[in-house]
Amino acid sequence: MIQSNLHLPKNVVSPSHTIINGAYRLIFFGILELFLHELD
Repeated sequence: MIQSNLHLPKNVVSPSHTIINGAYRLIFFGILELFLHELD
């Protein structure tokens, strides 16, 4: 029981990290596209 409880946090942390990285990428590319559209 104790081992499974200790294992869960590590599994929960990694997916949230990838979600945060994905969100930053979406925002970064979204801003890039806005700048490209304004240049045109």
